[in-house]
Amino acid sequence: MAVKYDFGTELDVISSMTEGLPTHRSWTKDDFVGESGRKCMFGAVVGDNMDMLAQLSSHPAVEILAGVIEEQYPDRLKEKCRNKTFIISNADKVQYFNDHPNTRFADVRVVLDKSLVKAAEKIL
Repeated sequence: MAVKYDFGTELDVISSMTEGLPTHRSWTKDDFVGESGRKCMFGAVVGDNMDMLAQLSSHPAVEILAGVIEEQYPDRLKEKCRNKTFIISNADKVQYFNDHPNTRFADVRVVLDKSLVKAAEKIL
């Protein structure tokens, strides 16, 4: 039986991502955790634990992140999603955004900061 991970609230998850990616030197593309220890958005929470990633992918925080990405950077999703005949998951949207050639760390911070605000608003 698989271990069930408790990631906490949406705010907890997005805060963990934000804390796990304090500077551009901590962030990477195309890998969850790179050889240098840099992490993608998901890697900042789960490292390279794929069991945790599978569970995190369906967490409500990922819906918040995907929504902010769709609002702020729809161009980062069009290229990947344009030719798909199936529904793209929120987790895929976050991963596509993170790994897109035009995405920079400043863009990741915009998404995280706006997502933190939305997650905090859900609590109030």
